Amino acid sequence: MLRPGDPPPPLTLTDPQGRSVSLPDFSGKHVVLYFYPADDTPGCTKEACSFRDAWAEPSHDVMRAYGAYGEKTLYGRKVIGVIRSTVWIGPDGRVRRHWARVTNAAEHPAKVLAAIRDAA
Repeated sequence: MLRPGDPPPPLTLTDPQGRSVSLPDFSGKHVVLYFYPADDTPGCTKEACSFRDAWAEPSHDVMRAYGAYGEKTLYGRKVIGVIRSTVWIGPDGRVRRHWARVTNAAEHPAKVLAAIRDAA
């Protein structure tokens, strides 16, 4: 689990234009990474839309590094998959907060944004 003050795991992904993007590219800015189990499901769609509305394909390696991929319980049985979670990285490049297991996808983005506003 990531803890406040930890350096985040290295991260480089490809943006929609095909360019590589890394965390240092966002130095001095707040970064929110959120991981969700499946596209086109009610909870994941609500969470994604809430983040999208608030702000105008991570691989399994990235998700594992951030504690967002592994064993979880789905409909009462243990499975391996994406763990709904969020990591807030501050302008200093350090983890500010890690929500390791998000339970309410629809309300979660508001909690993340409130935490960022409260820190300002």
